Amino acid sequence: MKNRKVENFLFALLLLFNSVVYSSKRISRRNVNSMLKSSSESSNSIVPITDSNFTRFVLDDPRPYHLVLLFNAGNPSYKCTQCIITKPKLEKLAYSYHMTHDNSNEKIPAFWAIVDIDNGRNTFFSLKLTSAPHVFVIPAYQPLKPNQPLPSSYSSGSITLSQKPPESFAMYFTEVTGIELVVLHDMKYLKTL
Repeated sequence: MKNRKVENFLFALLLLFNSVVYSSKRISRRNVNSMLKSSSESSNSIVPITDSNFTRFVLDDPRPYHLVLLFNAGNPSYKCTQCIITKPKLEKLAYSYHMTHDNSNEKIPAFWAIVDIDNGRNTFFSLKLTSAPHVFVIPAYQPLKPNQPLPSSYSSGSITLSQKPPESFAMYFTEVTGIELVVLHDMKYLKTL
């Protein structure tokens, strides 16, 4: 009788564990599919992150993708000179990544996203960000805590992207994610030859 109860308890525990794991994988896959869709619908391959989807795309655990995340103040009224310099560099890098990698076939894809202060004010404040721009490269499967600053170890890209050529950031991205990133440059000048 006792053995039967123990067996039933262990079986119920196994079913519960499997349902939690399966549910977590299903949510993760749904998030990947949503990121793929948002990325493909974006003109620059960068996913817009807002207060309403930040938790789902950035904080939900597990997050089975790398994430390059720019916190920006793009509205000219903010007079953020570094934001004006940083965003086009990030766009170039995102374009280069998406032209050389197919996220739908990558074992661990990487997505490029932007949180603009006008659509992510609460997110800025919850992460204790008081300035912009900030660039984070967040490795896949690294859990993040809500309402806590993002780890400074993920933010080395901010200086690299705003003050150096895109190739420097590409090297940093490769170091963090293990994915090689080659920066593609405009080849229009070849048409004149």
